[in-house]
Amino acid sequence: MLMETLTPPETDTLLLDDVRGHLRLDSAEDDAGLAVLARTAEALMEAHLGAALVARDMVLSLDSFPASCSGTADRWWQGTREGPMSWLHASARSFPLPLRPLISIASIEVWQAPGWQSWPASNYNITPGLLPMLHLAAGTSWPVPSRERAGVRITARTGFGENWNAVPELIRHALLQLVAYLYTHRGDEGAEDAVHASGAASMVSQYRQVKL
Repeated sequence: MLMETLTPPETDTLLLDDVRGHLRLDSAEDDAGLAVLARTAEALMEAHLGAALVARDMVLSLDSFPASCSGTADRWWQGTREGPMSWLHASARSFPLPLRPLISIASIEVWQAPGWQSWPASNYNITPGLLPMLHLAAGTSWPVPSRERAGVRITARTGFGENWNAVPELIRHALLQLVAYLYTHRGDEGAEDAVHASGAASMVSQYRQVKL
């Protein structure tokens, strides 16, 4: 499984005016440095949550659909594998997507030699949001790719919304708190643990992707 960003967010999640206000800075002379800290905070938060904040287009590559081979999910789940708790609810006709929070699916393509073939949207339904699911429509079945690796390509739009105001208030406050921590501890080691050290992690626990 591989996820890639096709188009980055059109706007930054954190607004510099809000960052300056939170840090009680009167001038804009540190804006360049604050912008770097803001982008760092966003990246740390997204990694912690396992979710995109501001909307972007992403592509998910899978070897195959679950239960698309011999009616079982063997190729989707074998032995011990790290993943969100929601994956336990995968069935022959529905399975969770790691594209959180899901807004919409633009296309699903399946490799059928000699190239990619579009799978019609009438064949599936989705559950959007933080627990996204892909469901087979009645009377349909999962297509089987003609190659074993990277045979399915799902292009989707993910994120809480198109701008900073669409991000949940708790996450916005946690981001500002995280930026303040990074600003205070500039140059210190251990920035990778800043989400917890700043207290931001406890503020956003309800939005985090729980892993096995």
